[in-house]
Amino acid sequence: MFWKGLLAGLMCTGMLSLHTAQASLIEGTGYASDQQNSVYWSLLDMQLDIARLSWSDSLGMENQAGLTDINTFVNSNSDGWRWATALEFSAIHSWFDTDPMADGWSESQKAGSALFFLLNGTGPAFSSQQGYDFEGYSYWQFGTWHESAMQYVWMADFAWNIADVSCATYSVLCASGYFTDENSPLWEAEGILEMDNLNVAPLLVRDRNAIAAVAVPVSSSALLMALGLLGLVLRRKA
Repeated sequence: MFWKGLLAGLMCTGMLSLHTAQASLIEGTGYASDQQNSVYWSLLDMQLDIARLSWSDSLGMENQAGLTDINTFVNSNSDGWRWATALEFSAIHSWFDTDPMADGWSESQKAGSALFFLLNGTGPAFSSQQGYDFEGYSYWQFGTWHESAMQYVWMADFAWNIADVSCATYSVLCASGYFTDENSPLWEAEGILEMDNLNVAPLLVRDRNAIAAVAVPVSSSALLMALGLLGLVLRRKA
């Protein structure tokens, strides 16, 4: 009875610990984003952590990161960050498509575009309204390095229901988002990452499974080990 009581107590403690660890996550279908974490969000459907473009744009430095900076970071970081593969790039881009019938601006695409900017933040191109221009417009050009060039796509959005950001009353696109999938990726350019003050960023990802062991706190590891040992003891006593 002692062992069963102790096991039940530890299991309750473990469940509370896991609940607390997840409390800061904004969870939706297939993704998770910690509001306090400015570096990445997670695409659970693909088991990838994805660097927010607002962070990968500069890699935490004061100025926009160029190709040399990005490759140096990718080759030297110990956290598993790397360029997205061409297939990952296409899949991540397509994940934000909420209007498969349209190719470009549409009202139905607003949902996907708004989520894209919620998860990735805004870039340095506009400073008048939290990263949106005077008309309430913002964009990202993002992509990956493939076949000796930066292959990239555009995502754009007009502000709508964003605190302290207003869309020009004359704009017919105020509640619209932009996504195009025709012949994606649409563009490639060798020097685009060297252009300052543009919202251009590399798509960097890492495998969530590769960091799972590192991410588990010591206390949680000890708890899991204790639960496993207690399970063996109970089986032997039975």
